[in-house]
Amino acid sequence: MAFSPCRPAVTRRAALRTTARLLVAAAALTACGGNASPPAAASTSAAPQTATSSAAGSAAATSPVATAAASTSAAASASAATTSAIASVALTSSSAGPAATPTPAAKSASGAVTTIVYGQTWDPGEGPYIKTWMERFNTKYAGQVKVDQGDQGDSNKVAALAASDTLPDILAVGSTVVQSWIPRGWVKNMQPYIDQDKTFDIADFTPPSLFAYRQRGSLYGLPFDEGPLLLWYNLDMFDAAGVKYPDESWTFDDVLNAAVKLTKVQGQDKVFGMASIPGSPFTPSQYTMVAPFGGGWVNDVEDQTVVDAPGTIQGMQWWLDLLIKNKAVPTADEAKTIQLWPFFAQRAAMGITGTWSASQAAQIGKFRYDVSHYPKGPKGRITGANGSGLTISKNTKAPDASWLFISNFLSKEGQAELFASNGRGSPARASAWALFEKSPSAMPSAKIILPILQSYAKHEQPIGQRAADMQRVVGPLWQNVLKGSMNVSDFASQAKGLVAPMLADNRLNL
Repeated sequence: MAFSPCRPAVTRRAALRTTARLLVAAAALTACGGNASPPAAASTSAAPQTATSSAAGSAAATSPVATAAASTSAAASASAATTSAIASVALTSSSAGPAATPTPAAKSASGAVTTIVYGQTWDPGEGPYIKTWMERFNTKYAGQVKVDQGDQGDSNKVAALAASDTLPDILAVGSTVVQSWIPRGWVKNMQPYIDQDKTFDIADFTPPSLFAYRQRGSLYGLPFDEGPLLLWYNLDMFDAAGVKYPDESWTFDDVLNAAVKLTKVQGQDKVFGMASIPGSPFTPSQYTMVAPFGGGWVNDVEDQTVVDAPGTIQGMQWWLDLLIKNKAVPTADEAKTIQLWPFFAQRAAMGITGTWSASQAAQIGKFRYDVSHYPKGPKGRITGANGSGLTISKNTKAPDASWLFISNFLSKEGQAELFASNGRGSPARASAWALFEKSPSAMPSAKIILPILQSYAKHEQPIGQRAADMQRVVGPLWQNVLKGSMNVSDFASQAKGLVAPMLADNRLNL
């Protein structure tokens, strides 16, 4: 899920993404996406972002790169098989993994109900659905386990709670920061529970959704949402300009040609071809921004940088030309005059954001829009994906009860009810997307989303422990590039030198 600084109100995801953002980046700005994206520091018209904002603030309007929103509809109760299997998990007070021989859920040895605290706070739109689900869980396991709502706060509060060993039992975490939580020991290894619970069906989760939560072959968290970044377009503006709608055949050349043609002045208000640049160097945006050109910010395991590779330079230059040369993207000053993300404000004909923005777009509902495949670059088609998840904290005294709640929440029934049927989120489970496609928030071409997640979408990078530090040190340089006072090649050379000392500590041990 994700929240955005440009949204009318800060959402629950906003709080979560803010937490993630503060951990991932020293200051904030660019690219990521979802219902709960993090606030962007540069401009109020930034696209709905995820927790990938960084100190590398953009001089132009910035874009989202990943999140999802919680959603629900009719209350579908868990199947008997799932209920039976979940109930078989022992509700012990041990901090180790699951019991070697699971026993039926029961009261603690003292006869008291096992109480756990779920740390995430939900926004008003999603809150009622989650509250109903929690109440139903408490009724189902009355006399055995009870879940209470807590408030884990922002990243500073999470760090303080960890230092004082007072973390809530269950923590929500942005997928862009969980890799910095795991080595600190803040969260428990969930793999034993996943392996033991044969009805949980981990294979149902989309490939990109699990990437960020792995370390040394084990999962330390599980996603509740994960959505890809897509090309969004305003049908009315395309029709008025006589431009063909985007489709799967589109390349970056097609995007450029359309953006230039669709950029024009309407009275005192300029309409832009593209709403924002979908990221900045070393934010989790490499698959959306430069990978289609053969580039990236880091390699797959994030212990080497490829910021000076020809494909990376070509990709950065393409976006800069769209901003500076073609003036088809709003500058920071222009973006400040637009209250919403320019695409949602109908001040841009195209925009790049994630599927988590579907709910917000439907709520605005003042124009016709659709989504298309991400354009094909010189080196092929690829796009980024982002999301959020749940973890069991190091401080829990009831890990089995915590798993019981998480396995209910992230069950197929939970995903269908809470994240898909109302179109409020980008479900992490593949099986839930059919309901999203029929939801009130679904875009006309929503059926393309699941195949994208199962084929060319990759979870965005970098997400390693030093990602925030890298973003912070290159941010000022990138601002110079956006202002036209530094060329891309010089930026790449200097950025490489700045991040090099951090890379050894940043390696992902997946």
